[in-house]
Amino acid sequence: MQRTLVHERVKVAVPEGFTRFDIARRLQGAKVCAAKAFIEATADPPCSRRSHHRGVGEGYLFPATYELALDAEPSQVVTG
Repeated sequence: MQRTLVHERVKVAVPEGFTRFDIARRLQGAKVCAAKAFIEATADPPCSRRSHHRGVGEGYLFPATYELALDAEPSQVVTG
């Protein structure tokens, strides 16, 4: 019998006007990823270019509610 690993998920709201620093604090508070790691991932040009979120390179994500895994890799959060 093969087991499937299930990651606990949490919903995180990103209001309009949040900077990547605001988002980083919110993600850390929700236990998605460390704020510093998220900031570093959003500053990584290859990671930012792969993102399908509008303007992540400028430090913004679409205002929306995202369902994210707890303890996610910051690069996966950025690229969605």
